[in-house]
Amino acid sequence: KHPNPEGSGWVAKVLKVDIFAGLLAIYLSKFDV
Repeated sequence: KHPNPEGSGWVAKVLKVDIFAGLLAIYLSKFDV
């Protein structure tokens, strides 16, 4: 069995979105205060 490139790409995409969402939340919270 070889690793599924689509599967790992999906995980990387989700992690990127998660990190981006976290940074965006911090960015917006600075202006909220």
